[in-house]
Amino acid sequence: MKFQGLSLTEVANYKILELKNPEHQDRQDRQKSNTAKVGDVEYSDYGAVQDLVSAVNWAWFGWIPNGLLTMLAAEAGKGKSYLALWIAKIFIHGGTFPDGTPHAPEPNGKIL
Repeated sequence: MKFQGLSLTEVANYKILELKNPEHQDRQDRQKSNTAKVGDVEYSDYGAVQDLVSAVNWAWFGWIPNGLLTMLAAEAGKGKSYLALWIAKIFIHGGTFPDGTPHAPEPNGKIL
């Protein structure tokens, strides 16, 4: 894998575009891969790093990947905290995600 053996700082210098919901990747997958280098930092578009993220194991398919950073971003007061707590409750106790996907909790699962 490309990032094995690199320090956290070296990995952080790579700009990898956010994972898109698989249903919406078609347009991006057809686009030409591009990379650009500014100083010592190389920037890549999704097409250039697609092999790195092709084997994603999803906690919530298409939305929250296991082992990767997920970020909720919106203006203040739009419900980020409520949504985060609702999703945490689903992971801990089971339930249905906002898109209708059911989730059963794993026995003795670990939540960070």
